[in-house]
Amino acid sequence: MINLVERSSVNRDRLMLVTVPANDEDIFDAKTLAIRALIDLFIRKEDSARLEEARTDAILDGKPGQSDSGTTQSTSSGKFFFKINLM
Repeated sequence: MINLVERSSVNRDRLMLVTVPANDEDIFDAKTLAIRALIDLFIRKEDSARLEEARTDAILDGKPGQSDSGTTQSTSSGKFFFKINLM
């Protein structure tokens, strides 16, 4: 992505104006700007990384209750995902 917009003002302008589906269920009607979708994706991934880092730190510190076989977590968008611990 960086290579596409780094040196091309035309590509930067297109990225700022293009729309993408807002969700997986309604790909034809609900649209959002691509830059907004990229920012939201970055924020979700960053939150997930922080959660995993805290979980890993707790395991390494030997805190009890961190060895569940699976837990449900809520993301910043309110959606839930199920994590399976392989230990």
